[in-house]
Amino acid sequence: MNPCHSAPNSGNVVVPWLTATGFVVVDQVITETASFWDAPDMNAEEIGTTCYFLPCALIYEKPGTILNSGRGIQWRQQAVEPWDEAKPDYEICDLLWKEICRLYKEEGGANPDPILKMKWDYYVDGKIDPRPVAWALNGYKLEGSGGLRASSQTQTLQRSQRAASTCFPVMRSWKPTVLLHAACGSLRFLRQQRCSAFC
Repeated sequence: MNPCHSAPNSGNVVVPWLTATGFVVVDQVITETASFWDAPDMNAEEIGTTCYFLPCALIYEKPGTILNSGRGIQWRQQAVEPWDEAKPDYEICDLLWKEICRLYKEEGGANPDPILKMKWDYYVDGKIDPRPVAWALNGYKLEGSGGLRASSQTQTLQRSQRAASTCFPVMRSWKPTVLLHAACGSLRFLRQQRCSAFC
């Protein structure tokens, strides 16, 4: 995302940043957002905001899903290693989250529960992985009143079961056979499977 370039009124987008102490931009290149103070209508000397630019991997340099609210989902394999110090965005988020949690535990802070008790179990073999994110998007069974997650990525959610999802429009989209056929380009099969999952 590059809101200074794509937002309808980029002049209003930057207003909160003018008084912020800092903000983080994760992107492949320095964008208009990452260098907003360098715009012709800005005076960099009057802006005290620090922008932290973190280079992230391109879509070809990381595995993962691309999806949208139209219930379209596509799995992409990693083709090459990330360049220089770039990391996948989910790895950057994981590193930031771990450091923020460490600081809260050591130094305390206002309202720590939303941070320290946040659901963040997106690991496979001890390493952050995009597949558990896809499984969470897919949805999971709620057991009793505690909302415990069923642990299988291949589980079948029945219509009558109570379930949760991190993104309802793509709930029940993770099916290895669907992803296999989608990778082969059989979009008709993908649509049929998606329809049968919801009908």
